Amino acid sequence: MANAFKKSLKKSKVFAKDLYHVLLREQILQSFFPSSSKNTSLSTALPIEIKQDIRKTRSINFAIDKYVKNCESRDLGIRAMGDKKRTFKLLKEYKFVSFEDYSTNKIDKLWNELKNRYKDNSIRKVVADIKAFLNYCIKQGFYSANELNRLNFPSLTTKIRDKIYTPTQWQEIKECPQKDRDLHLYLQVLYFTGCRPSEIINVRSSDIAENGLIKIYQNKVKKYKYVSVPPIILDELLKFEDKIFEGFGKHIEFYSKKFRYIKLAMDLNKDYTLYTFRHTFATNLLNKTSDIHLVSKALGHSNIMITSKHYVNRSNKDIQDRVSTLWLDT
Repeated sequence: MANAFKKSLKKSKVFAKDLYHVLLREQILQSFFPSSSKNTSLSTALPIEIKQDIRKTRSINFAIDKYVKNCESRDLGIRAMGDKKRTFKLLKEYKFVSFEDYSTNKIDKLWNELKNRYKDNSIRKVVADIKAFLNYCIKQGFYSANELNRLNFPSLTTKIRDKIYTPTQWQEIKECPQKDRDLHLYLQVLYFTGCRPSEIINVRSSDIAENGLIKIYQNKVKKYKYVSVPPIILDELLKFEDKIFEGFGKHIEFYSKKFRYIKLAMDLNKDYTLYTFRHTFATNLLNKTSDIHLVSKALGHSNIMITSKHYVNRSNKDIQDRVSTLWLDT
């Protein structure tokens, strides 16, 4: 904790300025009231426990500010940043004002109280945000891995991503934005590559190789991958000299707002999003190939467990149809 205090003193201008004012006040008191300066000095008037609490609080506030700035520098979406800020607001509400408050008993109490306020999906986001913050603090030296391992996080069932666009729906989507060529091209690239919506926006014409493969930077895993598109779409992409999409440099909300009108026209509920194109690609590729390793590689996942956990979705009818093929020889 002493190291964290030194770091916050060295890097936080606000904290350093506050400390400077305290020391300046003590010097003035010593100059004009030498006999009473000891009694009025802030450093001696406050109990040791209170002074330690002030340091702890300032230390975690500094860590939170630094973490938020780090997230902003990584160009996270508006929604993601909003979720993180709501999580910190929630933690403040439940008196998590220092690293010492991240104890097993207090964490358990937090989950029990959140069950009465939120659904599992919302709690899952809070869990993910807390873990991400504490892991960041471990890397920065504010927190220790041993302390994190001692905490009990709730075991929540991962929601299966079962929403996909059927061939009929996809045909209708293609016909809807004909007047908006930019949106039309953007949706087609999403559908045929399975890339995350945020990864497509910033593609330049220079990212297209001579063999027709498109170089995509994966924001989530910080790696590049190559994807292909049908020739007719590739020809359309090659017409641009630099930036391809109008949403270049912007968040996916730029296209989400446009896509909202298509959803209204098709009467699609809120579960259908731009990200659903990625689920559709994964499901279609798995149905065509039955090769989960290939699907995992195409999606750019770091390991196959992520793919099987989120994208292996089989309806009862699909399972029965595939099982019934075994009866043909009987």
